[in-house]
Amino acid sequence: MVDLKKYYATKDLESYRTEMYYHNLTEAMNQITRVKAIRRFFRKVVTPNAKVLDLGCGSGNDIINLSNEFQKYNASFVGVDLGKELVKKLNLLEIKNTKFVNGDIENVDLKQKFDIVLELEVAEHLEHFDSNLEVIKKHMKPNSYLIMSTPNDKYLLKDILFLFKGF
Repeated sequence: MVDLKKYYATKDLESYRTEMYYHNLTEAMNQITRVKAIRRFFRKVVTPNAKVLDLGCGSGNDIINLSNEFQKYNASFVGVDLGKELVKKLNLLEIKNTKFVNGDIENVDLKQKFDIVLELEVAEHLEHFDSNLEVIKKHMKPNSYLIMSTPNDKYLLKDILFLFKGF
């Protein structure tokens, strides 16, 4: 069995970019749909000076894009990931109101609370999901929002591609 914490702790920004080239069409479409839904949700709930946390931020693409789109709200974004080199490189980008922190999302304590917590396509990789839920709870303000997503193997395009692979 692969030690996922060790694997993700050694990833850097370039390895995330390289892996993205290998995603198939259905995964890309799933991501586009997810990002659109999150943006629509943000437009409804983001308030001035909102604080957003992205647990397991990976390449940082989600919060970088959200940070750019919602600058007018002066929202602040924090991304947490295991990859030390990844986090260093992301912080070198110096994105306004956005910082990245190296940490394990099953036990990190940022000593602050957030209006919105994101955990996108991460939960299925966790060894101790109950610990992760405690981390989420610890970082949420009263009446805050949690946006969580996981991959879905049961959607039409993936089934169609599976059928075509047989020919």
